[in-house]
Amino acid sequence: MRPDTHRIRPTPIDHYLANPHKGLCTFQHFNGDPLFPDNQPSEEGPTTFPPRVTRGVIDGYLPTTVAYCRWFWEKLEPEDGKYDFSLIEKSLEVCKERGQTLSLRLMALGGATQPQLPDWFIKNYPCKKWNVPWSNNAEINVPDYEAVGFF
Repeated sequence: MRPDTHRIRPTPIDHYLANPHKGLCTFQHFNGDPLFPDNQPSEEGPTTFPPRVTRGVIDGYLPTTVAYCRWFWEKLEPEDGKYDFSLIEKSLEVCKERGQTLSLRLMALGGATQPQLPDWFIKNYPCKKWNVPWSNNAEINVPDYEAVGFF
């Protein structure tokens, strides 16, 4: 072995070893939140922020350093040009309290049973109907990017 080579032997542990910002994340929740009813997560991000149920995480789940939340466009821009970032700001506060960082996704629209384009967008911009194949061809409004004057 060369003289400038160092051998390191980690001390064995028998508890969870966090790997910051890698691996699992909470989904639409934060460390310490209760599980969704019937273990069915919501596609819409949190809009209320109740106090944590447990100091760590719910039994049977690993702690994580990342909370992944997503919201539909209508929640963040309820009126044309008027933004509401309070959900993101509150989520950042909760993440800080619970040792997590926030990964977020902003969604323009959802499937047939989820929030669609904001009403103000449909009234003011060209849209067209689209049949959602995986939802019994339910019709939803989507932006018509080919419309004259869209941009």
